[in-house]
Amino acid sequence: MNRSSALTTLVSLVFACTCGPVLVAYGENAPTRVVAAIDFVNLNPTDRDNAWIGVSVAEILHLGLEKVPGLRTIGPNVIREYLAQERVRGGRETAIAPIQVGKALGADRVVTGSYDVKNGAVTLQVTVIDVPSGEVVTKDTIEGKRGETFGAFVRATQAVVASFDKKIVAREARPQVVEAPPEERIVLSEDVLGWLRNRRTSSEEAWESVCKGVYEFLLGQPDEAIRLCTRAIELDPQYYLAYAHRAQALQFKNRDDDAIKDLTRAIELKPDSPAIYRERAMCYGRKKDFDAALRDLDRALEIRPDDVQTLYTRSLTNVGKGDYDAALKDANRAIELRPTYAFVYYYRAIAYEKLGKAKEALADCNMALQLPPYFVPAYYTRAKVYAQMKDYDKAWADLKAFTRTGRKPEPEFLEKLKKESGRTE
Repeated sequence: MNRSSALTTLVSLVFACTCGPVLVAYGENAPTRVVAAIDFVNLNPTDRDNAWIGVSVAEILHLGLEKVPGLRTIGPNVIREYLAQERVRGGRETAIAPIQVGKALGADRVVTGSYDVKNGAVTLQVTVIDVPSGEVVTKDTIEGKRGETFGAFVRATQAVVASFDKKIVAREARPQVVEAPPEERIVLSEDVLGWLRNRRTSSEEAWESVCKGVYEFLLGQPDEAIRLCTRAIELDPQYYLAYAHRAQALQFKNRDDDAIKDLTRAIELKPDSPAIYRERAMCYGRKKDFDAALRDLDRALEIRPDDVQTLYTRSLTNVGKGDYDAALKDANRAIELRPTYAFVYYYRAIAYEKLGKAKEALADCNMALQLPPYFVPAYYTRAKVYAQMKDYDKAWADLKAFTRTGRKPEPEFLEKLKKESGRTE
C-alpha cells in the first residue's frame, strides 16, 4: 500500500489501540447487527478550529460500538475509502446519501449527524437510520461544554446503543418504529461505561490536541499532525495515544526510525495494545526487517487472536519475506472472518500473484474491486496478473485505472510491461 492511500486506511488503527472489557447484551437471541458511523458534518463550515470534531466523534463511536457483543462496526477508514472511490468512479464532489453508504457496505444501521459550536458549548445531533427500510430509528440532541467534548462523544455512543431499544416492523405494508423485545436490546455494564469514559489522559487539552492531529493527518498535513501530537506529549508525557499518532505522521514523512521510537514508547506505556504492535510491524516491514515485524504481529495476535487487520498485515509481511504459503494461510483466515471485506481479497491476490497462480489472483482482484470500498490498488495487482497472462490490453487498461487516482506504478514493472507489450502507453 502506498503512503497516500495510507491516510484513510491507517488513521483509525490507533484510535482502537485500547483493550477493554466487552459490553453485555441481553438475551441469547439478539442478532448480530452491522453499524456504520459516518463523519459528522460541521454546521459552521468556516469554523476551522472545530473541524476536527466530525472525524473524532465517528472514531469514538466506532471504538465504543465495536466492543458490543451482537454489534459489528464498519470502520470510518473503510467508509472514507468508499466515499473517496465513489467520487473517483462517479466524477462527482456532491455528498453521498448515508443510506447509500449503508447499503453499499452492508450495514444494518447508519449513524450520521452534525455538530455546532457556539458560545462555549458543543451540540451534537445524532441520527440512527435503519438501512433496509430507510426509516429514522432515533434522533438525539447532545449538548456539552466546549472544554468537555469527550464526554459529549461518550453520551453519543450511549445514545446509539440505546437506539437498539427500537426496531422496525412492517405494519399495514408500512415500516414503523416500535419497542424492541428485551432479548434484542443492549445494555452497558458499569465497568464498560467506566472504560468508555476513560479518556486515557487526565488532560482534555492533550486529548483534543491528538484529535486535531488525526484530523490534520487525514487532510494530508503530517507536519501539523506531528506538531499537535508533540504538544499533547508535552501536556501529558504518559499519554500513549499521542506517541502512537505522532508515529503515523512520522511514517508518512518516511521517518520510520523515529516512528519506531515513538511506537516503542507507546508499547511501554500500553503493552496490551495489538494495534500499536501492528503499526510498529509495518515500520519494520518497510525497513525489510521482516523477522522483527513478524515478532510484533505474532504478539498482536496473542493479545487479540483472529484480528483481521493483523492477519492481513502478517500476510503482506510474509509476502515481503518470501514465505508465500504462510501469507496465503493468513489471508485465507482473514477472508473466513470477513468475507465481504475488500481489503483481504486484495492481500490474498498479492500472495497468489507471487505464487504464480494467475487465475486465483485474478479472481481475488475482481472481488476486491467489486466489494465496497472498491479497493483501487487491486487494479495494479490485476495489471500485473494480466501481464503474467500476456493479456497486455487489459494490463494497460488496469494500469490506467490505477494511475487515474494519482498513484504511480513501480518503474520496474512499467518498463517490463512496455518491453513485453511493445507499447509505450
